[in-house]
Amino acid sequence: MLERFAPALRTGRSRLSRVLGAAGLAALTSCGPPPLTFTVTFPGEATLEAGAVIRYQGVDVGEVSEVGLGQADPERPAQVEVVCKIEDPEITIRRDDLFEIASDGLLGEDYLRITPIPEASPAIEPGSTVAGVPPLVTRVRESAEETLDSLESFAKEKAGSWLEALSGEPEDTTAPGADAPPRAP
Repeated sequence: MLERFAPALRTGRSRLSRVLGAAGLAALTSCGPPPLTFTVTFPGEATLEAGAVIRYQGVDVGEVSEVGLGQADPERPAQVEVVCKIEDPEITIRRDDLFEIASDGLLGEDYLRITPIPEASPAIEPGSTVAGVPPLVTRVRESAEETLDSLESFAKEKAGSWLEALSGEPEDTTAPGADAPPRAP
């Protein structure tokens, strides 16, 4: 009587062994080292979102898993914290590497660019925090603001000395702006 069920039992065992074999293979391939997870802090604003690509020397090596505000410190404003996950254990990210937010062109997606620095610094440990460079837009804006402030100070200084010269008051040759235009006769 069991001979009648023998082919079904053999097929069942064969399917079961295939399922167990596939599960074992999946377990073996996923048992590699855990991904390297670390945090990059940015002052001001960060335009990254969870899921953004991480590029190391132009190659996609991981993704941003979280973006949020860090703890506020009385000494400085709150910073943006970007949690990064690198899957490839062969890649060594170092503490002194350059971490910056970049974009694929003018309208492209933002990503985290990691540029290695030639000097060998210690490798990042899992769970550590490193400082990122403010985005290029922020750096340009801050530089432009500093330049405009300098120009404004210079213009006010020169305008004051020229007004003095035009008003007929005695010129102070030791004061800033002593090189003012000559007075009108």
